Amino acid sequence: MEPPAPSSPPRKPHVLLFPSMSKGHTFPLLSLGRLILLHRPQAAAVTIFTTSANRPFIADSLSDLITASSISIVDLPFPDDHIPGVPLGIEREH
Repeated sequence: MEPPAPSSPPRKPHVLLFPSMSKGHTFPLLSLGRLILLHRPQAAAVTIFTTSANRPFIADSLSDLITASSISIVDLPFPDDHIPGVPLGIEREH
């Protein structure tokens, strides 16, 4: 009889946050990510999707957590060309 196969460690939940590009939508989701990681830092991973224009704001807001926890920021490309009907600079709404 073969010995039982070793079980793999349980995978921790991965929370994906994708706020709208305006800061009014970003603040609450950054707070949520912060709460998840401060409450149970080893229990979950958090990834935040954003545009390159908003990355500095998000990175600064979470700078105390980025090196010490399971949080990452992913830049999503935003077209450089003007898109008819889309205001210029919309990727970085204030």
